[in-house]
Parts: sequence; C-alpha cells; structure tokens
Amino acid sequence: MELIKATCMRKPSKKSGCEEQRCRICLESDTDVKNPLFNPCNCNGDGLVHFNCLKRWLTRNRQKQCKNENVTSFDYENFKCEICTHIYPSTFKDGQDRIHKLIDLSEIKRAQKNNKFLLLEQLPLQFEDVKENDKRRVHLLKVTDDKGVFSVGRHESMDVRISDRTISRLHAIIEYQGDGFYLNDSHSHFGTSILIQDDKKYIENNTMIPF
Repeated sequence: MELIKATCMRKPSKKSGCEEQRCRICLESDTDVKNPLFNPCNCNGDGLVHFNCLKRWLTRNRQKQCKNENVTSFDYENFKCEICTHIYPSTFKDGQDRIHKLIDLSEIKRAQKNNKFLLLEQLPLQFEDVKENDKRRVHLLKVTDDKGVFSVGRHESMDVRISDRTISRLHAIIEYQGDGFYLNDSHSHFGTSILIQDDKKYIENNTMIPF
C-alpha cells in the first residue's frame, strides 16, 4: 500500500484577509475531517481538491472484471493529476495522521459478510519510462467452500494474472487455511517477496508463511 502525507487546508477566517481556497472540481471551500480540502499532487495554487471529489473522479474511470465468482479485478485508468501528471498514491494521511483511501471498494463490505477475503493491490513500477504506470489494479479474492487456493502468475489461466516479464507463468500460490492466508512461491525465476511495514521479507521456494 502506498502512503503519503498530504497538505490539508484550513478555511481562512474573515479576519485573516486571505483569499478563500476552493476545490477545483466542485468549486466549494468547505473542509472537514471526513472530506478534507488538500493538495494531492505537485500543482501549485489551483491544485486543491476535496478528498471525496477526487475519489469520485477517479472511480468514473474504474473498470470491473470478474474472472469467476471468487476473483474480481478492478482497473483504475489515469490514476494521476491531469495537469501536472503526478501519479496519485492510493492512500493519504492528513496532518492528524488520519487515513484516507482513494481505493475503497464497496464489494469488500459484501465479501466480509459471507466470505473470507483477501485484497491485493498491484503497485506500479517506480520508473518514469514504464508504460501504464499511471494505472492501478486491485484484485479481490473471495474464499468459498469450493475454492480456497488461488494461482498468481503471468499466464492467462491464472486466477490473478500479472502481465510483467519478471513474473513467471505460475509464480506463486495463495492458499487460505483456518488461521489465515499463506503464500507459497512456485519455483519462480525471481522469487517472491512481501512487504511487512518497513521490512521486506523474502519467501524461499516452497516455504509457507502467513501474511
């Protein structure tokens, strides 16, 4: 999960004499804890936007793909500022350390009621010249009585398909057991790693670890 600290704006008082800051989408100046007015990119001056306005704007370009009843993928096109082309992170933290998520899927709440589930966010490569680096993809894996094992890899038959040359055709297996989800590397060429807070832990071949 990407996370940056955003600069939130306070509404100026009448005594301050400052020009009122407005959202560039709705043109309103109201701001509160749940819907802060902030600058999510590198724009100066007119870069302010309400969090909810930005989330609705990005959701308009979201496409849903159902692999089967257990796997659903969500693609966000143009996950960037149209002015300065800065790529948005999926999560912001305000000055009071409150978390605001741009990717907040309603399908998760429905999955929580009936299924064990895992949400995978496919992070972009950190290179400016990589094509489609301004897209976001999220995979929702739902466990049922008939399916609790999910394949990850480059081949189109995989439950979670990742089109990247560094990913093996069958790269890894995600399996749900009674105490949680386990990740098993399937003898992939470059191996499998997971991010745990500030540390990266390498997964040996055929080693099962919870995450």
